[in-house]
Amino acid sequence: MKKVLIITYYFIQSSDIGAVRLRGLAKYLYDFDWEPTILTAKLPNVSEVHRDMLVRVIETHYEDLLIKWKTRLGLKLDETLKEQFDLPTHKNKNTITDFVMNCWTEIFAYPDVQKGWYKFAVDAGNNLLQEECFDAIVSSSFPATSHLIANDLKHKYNIPWIADLRDLWTQNHYYSYSTFRKYIERKLEVRTLSAADALTTVSQPLVENLKELHKSKDVYAVPNGFDPEEIVTGSPLSDKFSIVYTGYLYKGKRDPELLFKAIQKLIAEGIIEPYDVVIDFYGYEEG
Repeated sequence: MKKVLIITYYFIQSSDIGAVRLRGLAKYLYDFDWEPTILTAKLPNVSEVHRDMLVRVIETHYEDLLIKWKTRLGLKLDETLKEQFDLPTHKNKNTITDFVMNCWTEIFAYPDVQKGWYKFAVDAGNNLLQEECFDAIVSSSFPATSHLIANDLKHKYNIPWIADLRDLWTQNHYYSYSTFRKYIERKLEVRTLSAADALTTVSQPLVENLKELHKSKDVYAVPNGFDPEEIVTGSPLSDKFSIVYTGYLYKGKRDPELLFKAIQKLIAEGIIEPYDVVIDFYGYEEG
């Protein structure tokens, strides 16, 4: 059986799509004679249920950049800046706090807030690859730091490397930094991923975007999916029309207001009854 090292910041968490995607990959690789080892960060508040997986998981320490700077500034570690300073949140409008935080991340969190994981993960990866023989490396982003770690190990051990971009890096349509930051970070992206043997992402349109930037690379779409073994069966079907959204709203960048207005109009015109429609949101409360 061949061995693959999977580098991902998110793995054991129960709900983040990055964790779900990589857990599914690790689980079913065995069916194809690949034995995965997961290199991830030891994050707090993780259920022991998800630690007890039939796959080897190496959790490393990491330096939380936000906690580091909150400590330096004498701020509370368990509250956001808006909570501590009692600042309002405006939908679809950046506040002065958003501006300050964006400037901070642009300068100090390059290429991402998880940069404090790099040193610990590279050290753990070096120890592992010096002791065992691996046939491939897979790194998954966000954060992009996962690819920086894989790039370092690729150059030292010359192991085939697949870089998985669940979201695009500097081509991300939610990229929020300045033109100068994007310029230097795009150079970092091209330089880093130039060592990868192949790139993957979640859809064919994103494949085409990656091909424009990484012209010499083989790029493949590996869509997100679901695990049939985790689907609860036996739930009765409803006659109601259900609309389900799962994920983030990205602080108003994805705004459901038009959906609600359309449904309200259909109800007002008597086209649908209000109790015939159910809208479910499964995600995080964002402030």
